[in-house]
Amino acid sequence: MKKYLPLIFMCIVVSGCTSPESVSLSNPMVQWFIQNHPDVIFSSTYYPLETSQDIIETVRNECRNLNLQPRDFYFVNITDPQTEDWIGVWVDWENQAVVCVVTNNPKGEPQVTKPACDSHYMKTCYNGSVYWIDSCGNLEELLETCEYNCSNATCCKPEYEYDCYNGSVYWFDSCGNLMYVKEECEFGCENKTCVKKCIETDVGIDVYTKGSIFYGDLVTSDLCHVGKLIEYFCDGDELNWTLLDCPKNYTCVNGACIPINTTH
Repeated sequence: MKKYLPLIFMCIVVSGCTSPESVSLSNPMVQWFIQNHPDVIFSSTYYPLETSQDIIETVRNECRNLNLQPRDFYFVNITDPQTEDWIGVWVDWENQAVVCVVTNNPKGEPQVTKPACDSHYMKTCYNGSVYWIDSCGNLEELLETCEYNCSNATCCKPEYEYDCYNGSVYWFDSCGNLMYVKEECEFGCENKTCVKKCIETDVGIDVYTKGSIFYGDLVTSDLCHVGKLIEYFCDGDELNWTLLDCPKNYTCVNGACIPINTTH
């Protein structure tokens, strides 16, 4: 059986460097520790998914969260070589988020005086669901399981509404996140609807109204020809036309049939 050994990852924490150390620095407890121990040394141990299967119970116990699942983890150890005080940070590398912060001496007693953390301080999205975090930024227990996704500490509902995006109609979830295309539009999208290829101002065949047709880039209108009416209309999304006689006592004038007694 292939065995995976923890990998040691060292990175100088600089602006723009995405590393387990830089992720851990987002935690208020870590910030407090470094302020009180300015000469700390960082070291990180990487546990890929395959290895994390073996250490997940340790992570759950140390983080006091039984809902944690195996994934790519880093354990960032921050040590003051002068005092031998240390603080450890479990980092979910897949989401690049702090899972929890721990600090112990060899007897298992808390060694470093640390700021008090208020439980259930606020909600956050983690692993696609809503979780509590304390005031120090440590992940706590699951609050709500989201069937689809989580955004802004809220479970999102899929296919909640649709709108125009990138010239077509797309679905959005209830949190306003773009999902996928609902309808491809050949001629663009307006007011949540695909723009039709063929549009007419007089719906269907209307001999009494001069209508116009917008067919792609072509614009044409009903007209008279040798006393007959050439009526343009949309046949589905295609342009069509027909040659019609005006009704009795009507004549064709300027693309429409009008009563004969109104032609003078």
